[in-house]
Amino acid sequence: MKRSTSFPPGKVTVESRSGHIVRIRLGHGNGPGNKELGYRLLSALKKGLDKESLKFKIAGVSEFTRKVLLACAKIRFGEVRTYGQIAEGIGKPGGARAVGQVMARNPLPFLIPCHRVVRKGLFLGGFAGGPEWKAFLLGCEGWSFEGKGTRRRLKQTERKRFG
Repeated sequence: MKRSTSFPPGKVTVESRSGHIVRIRLGHGNGPGNKELGYRLLSALKKGLDKESLKFKIAGVSEFTRKVLLACAKIRFGEVRTYGQIAEGIGKPGGARAVGQVMARNPLPFLIPCHRVVRKGLFLGGFAGGPEWKAFLLGCEGWSFEGKGTRRRLKQTERKRFG
């Protein structure tokens, strides 16, 4: 089953099978949306997963990919990590680029918050949905930015946690 909703950067489509979310696609442009879906996604983003109402599966991935996605899932609302920190955290120092490749293919943005993984130096970096999506999601968590595109740099404030 597919359901869609819209946010300022574009449309979100959620695919599910047997009651489990299997893919979330971030797109561009707006269309008619499912308000309940939008509310539940933003709630998951802000409060963490409500395991009773949002069930998802990570299937058909390598052990490395699973470790990266699970490490990313532990990053709390309002916090960020670098690709290098994720790599070190799973025992693969020097694996920042490989972590970036996993983030680019994350099947479950929002639920596995890959937007919270940034480049060294707190630069925004890439994102499968594009830099506007990443900036929007981090902005929802209270971050602000300097610069443009993927070279945008996050402004660290007293209440934000890095690392």
